[in-house]
Amino acid sequence: MGRTRRCNLRHKSARPILAPGMTDQQVGRLAKITVFAITCAALGSAIFGSTTLVGLLLMGYAGVAQFFPGAVLGLYSKRVTVSGVFAGMMTGVLIAVLLMLGKHDPIMGLNAGFVALCFNFAVTGLMSWVTYTGESGFASDCMSSPALQSRDNREPT
Repeated sequence: MGRTRRCNLRHKSARPILAPGMTDQQVGRLAKITVFAITCAALGSAIFGSTTLVGLLLMGYAGVAQFFPGAVLGLYSKRVTVSGVFAGMMTGVLIAVLLMLGKHDPIMGLNAGFVALCFNFAVTGLMSWVTYTGESGFASDCMSSPALQSRDNREPT
């Protein structure tokens, strides 16, 4: 169970980057505060903003699209790192939101989500190139999980 737990998203990606010393209780408290802040921002945007429902959906799709580079590069590249994917994803989401809220969508005929996706790929590649240490950032611990090993190669329990 210990190896499987290390593969969990909260233990493998966001916590070491943002706050490596946080306990589970502190992470839970931070999650509650974050959800409250996002809810207040959404409520304020709905009340005071002139954004239509379609605009909000397009912004949501542009945000979800930012997972694509991390998923593709995480599956097909051994050199991509967690820090690179995190930096690319945050850059892509920030650029998409800024372009859409700044009424610059489309920019030069291109959707703001696509422009943000291009920046996401670039930042992910650059940060992964800078932070690469010689071993895969995703598969090293996760592939050692007993559930992912063949039955012949499992350690005796």
